[in-house]
Amino acid sequence: MMLDALGSSVSRRYWLLALVQAAHSIEEVLADLPEFGRTVARPRGLPAPTFDETTFAAVNLGIVAVLLGAAPFVVAGRGWARALAVVVAWVELANVLAHLGEAAILGRYVPGSVTAPVLLVVAGALLVALRRSRLTS
Repeated sequence: MMLDALGSSVSRRYWLLALVQAAHSIEEVLADLPEFGRTVARPRGLPAPTFDETTFAAVNLGIVAVLLGAAPFVVAGRGWARALAVVVAWVELANVLAHLGEAAILGRYVPGSVTAPVLLVVAGALLVALRRSRLTS
């Protein structure tokens, strides 16, 4: 498939998802999600990362690097990158549910819950664009 120079909804929405995930990761790292998990979430039986802060930051950096690194291949319409975009969108939706679910259960801020609604909208929009492009191609 030919390079669309960000002309497609899939391309634009994937890039946006990658950038929003970067902001989400920054929020999680700055708000110290691992510490929150150790002291607030896990004692109440809620899911939380088990990484130390440095590993957590490195993992998040790796996720963002993979997303951004794959973006040109999504733009180029590569099949494997399209499949990755579908998986990423569903993983982000699950991530959103975890953040917002914990915030609702605890009745307080959970690191990552400020950017989670933006991820919800962008991941949903990406899935819609992927579905529509599949139907029209």
